[in-house]
Formats: sequence, structure tokens, C-alpha cells
Amino acid sequence: MDFDTYESEVVARTGKMEEGIEAAKALGALGLCGEAAEVFQLEDWMSTTDAEWTKELGDVLWYVGYLCRAYGLALSEIARESLCVEVARPGPELMIATGNLADVIKKELFHAKPENKATVRLLLARALKCVRRLAERHGVTMERVMLANQAKLLARFPNGWDTAAAQAKADEAQR
Repeated sequence: MDFDTYESEVVARTGKMEEGIEAAKALGALGLCGEAAEVFQLEDWMSTTDAEWTKELGDVLWYVGYLCRAYGLALSEIARESLCVEVARPGPELMIATGNLADVIKKELFHAKPENKATVRLLLARALKCVRRLAERHGVTMERVMLANQAKLLARFPNGWDTAAAQAKADEAQR
């Protein structure tokens, strides 16, 4: 699976944008920070499995894709840009990138700052590079991350985004 396919078949199908672009940006920033924190926690757990890394990295990737859609960016472009980003410590740098991104979005939405798409692009590329590096470190391919996330979300949302399905988390009930 490539990034374009992942974006069109997974993010577009399971992402909620009906409440407006501002709500989507806020949800994306909050979700990305939360998922980045879960990935950062995995760094401390010695018994973490490949399946746990795959799941959590997929959740981060989904929010990167969701914010790409909210800003009219192509996930595949951000993926290409991420190849040029240098990351020495992917866990901490993921936290920094997502925190900085949340701050940019907060200022746009609540402090009347103009949209700063260039900074958003850079921070999304940095976050994605961190995901790539963490996946590589733990022997997980990005394709595996995308396919596992697709399977999880299609089990959870077989008919697209639905609040009741989000609360039920049918994919977790199957475990």
C-alpha cells in the first residue's frame, strides 16, 4: 500500500470532517498529540511487541493523514518531504513536532493568526519521519503499519465514520 492509497481508502473513509474545517484541525491536533504520547510511552516499555508498535504508529500516521486532508495537503507529498528531514531521536522529536504543530493550529484557530501551511507541512513531515524511523527501529515496514491500520479502522467503521461505532470500538472487541 502506498501513501496515496492509504489516504484515499483509509483516512478519507474514516475521517470526520462534517463539523467544519476548524473542528477537523482541532481534532487532528489533539488526536495527533495523544497518539504521539502513546508512542513515546512505548519507548519505556521493554515488553512492547511489534504488533503494539504497528498499532500505535498507525494511529499517529492516521492523524498525520487527517491533518493533511484538513489543510488540503497530499499525504504522499508530506511522505516525500519527510525523506529530507533529519531525525536523531524519533521518540522525543515526535513529541516536539506534534506539540509545536498543536501550538501552530491553536494560534490559527483561537488567536486569529493566519494559516501557516508551510510550517504545518514541515511539522507534519517531521512527525512522519519520526514514525518512519520508529517503524524501522522496531522492524516494522510502513506498508505493514498502513495495512494494519486499515484493517483496524475498516473493522471499526465498516460504513465510514460513525460516533456509535467509534464508541463501540468493534475492532477491539474482536481481540
